[in-house]
Amino acid sequence: MKVYVVDTLAGSYAVDESGKELAFEPMPKSKNEIVEEAMKAYRGEPLQSFARLAEKLKVMNPELVVVEDDVEAKYLGQMGLKAVVEEGNAVAVSLRSRLAQELVRAELAKDVSEAPSFEFEVAYEFTRRGLMGAAKKRDLLLAHAIRTVDDIDKTLNLFVNRLREWYSVHFPELNDLVDDHRLFVTIVSQVGTRDEMDLIRSSMLCDSPVSSPFCSLSLKTNLTLCLHLITHQLNHSSTNLTTESSFLIILLHNSYEASLLSRLNKPNL
Repeated sequence: MKVYVVDTLAGSYAVDESGKELAFEPMPKSKNEIVEEAMKAYRGEPLQSFARLAEKLKVMNPELVVVEDDVEAKYLGQMGLKAVVEEGNAVAVSLRSRLAQELVRAELAKDVSEAPSFEFEVAYEFTRRGLMGAAKKRDLLLAHAIRTVDDIDKTLNLFVNRLREWYSVHFPELNDLVDDHRLFVTIVSQVGTRDEMDLIRSSMLCDSPVSSPFCSLSLKTNLTLCLHLITHQLNHSSTNLTTESSFLIILLHNSYEASLLSRLNKPNL
């Protein structure tokens, strides 16, 4: 014997090839519970009405059970029943064509005229909950992304603070001269030790806007940094005044050009 399983808003049916009802398990009487059952099916879980119907099918032990869902086929297979999937088969379409009468029979609608309104309300609530779930999922992903960015910022700040602490043991004055973290890291990584802050290395930094940390400093900061470097080098007698003076001239020239370009590009108010 071949049995067809058809799930509707009224319940789950087991019918033969002619459409004759062999077994029936109703849906809950509450609209809210029906929507919950529909959400379970949407998530890939079997309906409670289908689960109860499956127990009856096990007793009937048909040769073949035709279902419209892979989840139900797998469920019946675990019970030792042979099941195949035929979505939208003729028997199921025929049974659903009289859904209004079946809703009245299941006491979910008072009469046939109220059945369409009941179907609409269930479908509307199902769609509303589905959209709310999707929106919550997107919001959750957005929240995770924001937390990740915050974690990255905290990690970067932690690393930079450690770098400032360690580098200050070698060159404490630079920590006071450069407040910007990005600029501080660039100077340390591209210049290195305080003894290597010479004309050649600084000229390389000022060749391009992308890799020129000194060029982005203000005129006052450049002057302060250069004077400090000259004083340090004179105290240690490792570089002559002429080289450091040239260094100072280059940095002040770059700062002047940057200030001039900024004024030229500034719109007139």
